[in-house]
Amino acid sequence: MAGYVEQVFGAPAKPGGQLTEFQQKKVTDYLKLVKWIVNRIAERLPRHIDTEDLMH
Repeated sequence: MAGYVEQVFGAPAKPGGQLTEFQQKKVTDYLKLVKWIVNRIAERLPRHIDTEDLMH
């Protein structure tokens, strides 16, 4: 099972909380999708809520 998890999610995070190269690539790959989802949610929220607050 550990081998499968490493194949899917990459190696565990490095000491100090830094991401591995594989994990960084996954974050950047999904960033556009996250921004799209945030914008879709923001369309239905009151105008005073900033989309930056949803992403962080």
